[in-house]
Amino acid sequence: MSIKILYIEDDVVTLKYMSAILFQSGFEVYGFTNGREGLTKIKDIKPDVVFVDLNLPDISGTEIITEINSQYRILPIIVVSGTDDKKDIISSLKAGAWDYLAKPVDDRELIILSINRVLEKAELMKETEQYKSELEIRVHALMKDVMDKEERYRSFLNQVDEVFVKIDLSDFRIIEVSRGAENFYGIKKDKFIGMNFYIFTDENCINSLKENVELIPLSQHRKFESNLTMPVSLEVKYFYHDERKTARVKVINLTDKLVSEERIEAMESLVKSILSFIDYPVVVYNRQFKIKYRNSLMDCIINKHTQFLNRFFKDNDIKNREIFLSKSIWDKPYRIVNMDGTHSDLIYNSNCECIIEIMNKD
Repeated sequence: MSIKILYIEDDVVTLKYMSAILFQSGFEVYGFTNGREGLTKIKDIKPDVVFVDLNLPDISGTEIITEINSQYRILPIIVVSGTDDKKDIISSLKAGAWDYLAKPVDDRELIILSINRVLEKAELMKETEQYKSELEIRVHALMKDVMDKEERYRSFLNQVDEVFVKIDLSDFRIIEVSRGAENFYGIKKDKFIGMNFYIFTDENCINSLKENVELIPLSQHRKFESNLTMPVSLEVKYFYHDERKTARVKVINLTDKLVSEERIEAMESLVKSILSFIDYPVVVYNRQFKIKYRNSLMDCIINKHTQFLNRFFKDNDIKNREIFLSKSIWDKPYRIVNMDGTHSDLIYNSNCECIIEIMNKD
């Protein structure tokens, strides 16, 4: 498929000359002597590269460049002009021209080199945008995965029978156990009663019980027959029963918690790593509009961004906030445009219960 060139040049002789060179070089050329007409034809022709002269009678080349860049994200523009004024060259490049060739352009290789250079740049920009899009998809998927894991852990805790063991602290004999303790330690209640708690726990736990510690954050407990060790935390209440000091120990299994926390930490690290590759500010909120993640580019505008969010949702605007959260707009972001030219794409997903906000500069 041949490369399409749209050429805007008011001088007919120059236009025919340049069109002939480009045509002989294998390009498909569309020439226009009127700047506004050339602009309107871009949509239909869909050129790969636009050549434009700066000095046109109906509209300036700089205006054409600005107009093209406002409507088309990636469309290479090469300026071909007879002016040697550095100010004109700089202004055209600032307006968004990709390259500049000075008339007369007699070197065909120079023209081809310029075209190839801007096309390579355009291809790289398209690949970068595709990469960004893939990164955003991964961020969304990872956010859902992280929150699903947190929800599964909370659900797990609600379903597990609580593990209680009552101990006589004079000799650390077990005098009462819950059904959850039977399942947790792998031993029936009738055998459990009378056994020494030393069998199931570590020295740190025993010493803490001797010192009346009420919260033991980490201890290693063992199942009875398999001798498999499990990380646990202990909540202890001390009583006197028949003049004997006893301890009612609530045992909390940390195995699933630690595994979940490790996985969540790994997933969060991956999310942060991906966000660091995105070259525009990104912030991720949870459902309560608390910031969960943001990349470094977001830090420099966080104060301004907070003011923007406060304008969007007033403190007492609970009704609109609830309406917004009830809508699933994952596939079609909700865009808010600010007076200073920035805009925000708010992406909410009801499964993730989070809002990803991407701030851009138009």
